Amino acid sequence: MAKGSLRVNGIIVDTDGELKASTGDNIVIREDDGSAVITVDTNGKTSIGGPMDVGVNDTGHDVKFFGATASKYWLWDESADQTVLIGSSTQTGNAQLTGTLTVGVDDAGHDVIFYGDTASSNMTWDASADDLILNDARLFIDQDDDEVGITIDSESTNQNALHSSGKYAGYFNQDISGGRALYCYRNIAEAGSSPLVNIINDHTSDTAGALKVQQDGAGWGIHVLQTGAANALKIDQDGNAAAIDIDNDGTGHGLFINNASASSCIYVQQTINENGIFIDQDGNSAAIEIDSEATTTSTFKLNYAQNSSAHIMPVSYTHLTLPT
Repeated sequence: MAKGSLRVNGIIVDTDGELKASTGDNIVIREDDGSAVITVDTNGKTSIGGPMDVGVNDTGHDVKFFGATASKYWLWDESADQTVLIGSSTQTGNAQLTGTLTVGVDDAGHDVIFYGDTASSNMTWDASADDLILNDARLFIDQDDDEVGITIDSESTNQNALHSSGKYAGYFNQDISGGRALYCYRNIAEAGSSPLVNIINDHTSDTAGALKVQQDGAGWGIHVLQTGAANALKIDQDGNAAAIDIDNDGTGHGLFINNASASSCIYVQQTINENGIFIDQDGNSAAIEIDSEATTTSTFKLNYAQNSSAHIMPVSYTHLTLPT
């Protein structure tokens, strides 16, 4: 035994200040009650049976854990007050993060995947595509405050702010009274070719129609409030069917026009050699009935070109009544 060393029951404290155990013995530091606080076994494994502090409050020290691969480690950097992990990490169990989480740096990101309890269901941030992807999952927003549910602010000049594809691509259900299901608004001096709302049903074999309004209440089916200098309604029909087809099975008028302007109530301009107005009345009533309260103007006025003629051809003269 070296000079100046101390040996107690197989534990040696030598002159270099080292604490050594005899071959096959552990080094154990115990509390007064006999419980082990620190144990170092013969393989160098250290077990700590209680809390461990490194440094004191406001005065810390670096702590570094090395891995089995070169340059892989976990470091508590006391000067930066942060942990540094060089290598992979696996978390099993609950975890709480208080503070900002940053993955990667600007212009150099990484994929992040959140898995669900169903196969193939996950939320993925794809760094290479710069996309947030929901795979076999839904985005559910439960907005209980008096705030907007979703806001999209797009500065794109060639792409849609929102694109939806599917068998049922969109559904809006107003379930709170006093509001609306859909509101489209524009307040710019638009001089382009795109209207505020554009509905295109482009397949030539489609028979379902492009727009259907079902109004079961006493309100308007369609209300057009035109305060500009153009027509309130324009129909450009290039097909072989009627421009307007009114199928009225109710008890009201098929068409009712309430005109309070200084212009004609109905104006028909026919520019080809066809009838301007054609009425095929198959019922047992008048094809045209005019109820005029005028006292100083004609009830019926017909203007035609000088070299033309006006023809009134009733099937039976009993169906034609002209004033004398």
